[in-house]
Amino acid sequence: MRSIFKSIITAFIIGAIFCAGVYFIDDLMLTKSYSALYNEIKQSVNHCYAVEGRYPPDLRYIQDHYGIKIDNRRFSVDYRRTSPTRLPEIKVTINKEGALA
Repeated sequence: MRSIFKSIITAFIIGAIFCAGVYFIDDLMLTKSYSALYNEIKQSVNHCYAVEGRYPPDLRYIQDHYGIKIDNRRFSVDYRRTSPTRLPEIKVTINKEGALA
């Protein structure tokens, strides 16, 4: 009886460690993806200004002309351009509801 109880406790501990590891890795990958997306958008905006002499008018322009792919399930991007010659405001937020798929 004691042996079965120890086996159940050991299996539970191993399962808990596995679940915690999966959650930690998913959170780490989400953070890395966030940073990569933000940097990619910022580089595309600066590249557009260097090539075209103006900042992109909207996010759709960046996606169409610079090949940026945004996972709208995981991220929301707020792109606001106030002037063609001023650096736009770029805000990327993580959608926690859509993070775990």
